[in-house]
Amino acid sequence: MSNEACPQHTWTKKQKRTVWIAAVVAVVLFI
Repeated sequence: MSNEACPQHTWTKKQKRTVWIAAVVAVVLFI
């Protein structure tokens, strides 16, 4: 369960999803 053992692919995918959700929420709140 160490961060170093985790592949970067999962982190990038998770980060991309978080950014997408944040962008959608920001747009919904902005409109």
